[in-house]
Amino acid sequence: MSVAEQLRYRLNLLGNYKDNQSFRRTFPAFQEPPTWLIYETSGDSNLPRYREYGHTIAEYYHGIINRYQSPRPGQALRVCDWGCGTARIVRYMPDLFREQECELYATDYDAVTIEWCSAHIPDITFQRNNLEPPLEFADGFLDVLYCLSVFTHLSESMHFAWINELSRVLRPGGLLMLTLHGDQYRNKLLPGEREQYESGKLVVREGVAEGSRMFAAFHPPAFVRDYLLRDFEILEHKVDPLLPYIYQDQWIARKR
Repeated sequence: MSVAEQLRYRLNLLGNYKDNQSFRRTFPAFQEPPTWLIYETSGDSNLPRYREYGHTIAEYYHGIINRYQSPRPGQALRVCDWGCGTARIVRYMPDLFREQECELYATDYDAVTIEWCSAHIPDITFQRNNLEPPLEFADGFLDVLYCLSVFTHLSESMHFAWINELSRVLRPGGLLMLTLHGDQYRNKLLPGEREQYESGKLVVREGVAEGSRMFAAFHPPAFVRDYLLRDFEILEHKVDPLLPYIYQDQWIARKR
């Protein structure tokens, strides 16, 4: 972290002190990542929100998977969380899939988070990936892949490199779920960025390390339909927030 970011983290941690202490008393067995690691991946060190956010999104994804996808005959359903961070979402999947035969995978490019997840979160295979493809899966290996706020931190070239890679590892008919910075973020754009966005072009705000929380990309729906997901069948596009503080567009698509 930069000096300024360290200061913001300490102020955030101080503001969440009472909530976090109460959470630890209520859930003493909860596998809690280091608070700085939670902050680094989400911008907030609040443990109650960490748990609520993860569990709510996991239930949402589980419902979408059951609605649209079934395992191949004679095989377990293979589900991957790409960009899993501190396992905020995927940690709840083993329990949600307890009545189904399912193999769970999770990947991230941050070595520290993958090391922590592998040591503390059972029943999931964790793998580290690089900022650039590939993933360590064979062609057509996965039935489902979801990624929350991953493309939102990538350059334009990496958008296309990664969507091709995700298509490679998904089987034909495989399900892709992703969240993007859509129309609800237009008011955060500068005038020149807003003009570019309104013309249907991807907007990328650089100046910091690609893949980091402060590196931001903004996705006009036309760009997503005509370019990013052009080789997928779009099943759903939702703009309503999943939670009061998650305003990203949700896209659900099937590999053709």
